Amino acid sequence: MLPVKRKPRAGVDVDGVICNLHDELIRIAKRHFKVDISLDSWDFDSSFSKEDASLFWRIVGEPGLHSILKPYKGALQGMMKLQEVADVYIVTSHLSHGPTWVHERDRWIQDLFQISDKKIVHTKAKYTFFGDILVDDKPSNCESWSEEHNETSVLWAQPYNEKHQVKESVKDKIIRTNSWSDVVEMVKKL
Repeated sequence: MLPVKRKPRAGVDVDGVICNLHDELIRIAKRHFKVDISLDSWDFDSSFSKEDASLFWRIVGEPGLHSILKPYKGALQGMMKLQEVADVYIVTSHLSHGPTWVHERDRWIQDLFQISDKKIVHTKAKYTFFGDILVDDKPSNCESWSEEHNETSVLWAQPYNEKHQVKESVKDKIIRTNSWSDVVEMVKKL
């Protein structure tokens, strides 16, 4: 009997890849603090005083935010196509200031993407995810994951990661795209 070939295991981040949290961050900053935050940097906190930054993240973490979050255009279809060729796990960071964040995030993912909570990993240490590929918008997550596993990761192209210079040690292991077709084709080759 021939061994059954398993589907490659793909880890996919949420915010900045399938979920448009950024528009809500901008809205909250403008509404509560009269501050225009930029999406050309990871450093949201520099737009606020230290006290206001802490308050900002507490507001973001208040119950109910996930009920208004929207997936990015093409994310639902892209994830469906990815699930055809890969065993897809969600690998997402939790918000420390959000007492219901994990529960609401899980429900949002289950309702929109039909991914079981058994395949949702909440961690800030994304390099610990054991898989064949990681899709994330944060360069340091892609770098540390590719270093740890010596595998290719996908840096999901966003304005705030556009200028990032990938570490020399993993430069050949990180592909930058925001095309689900590209990701599906990469996974098919694994």
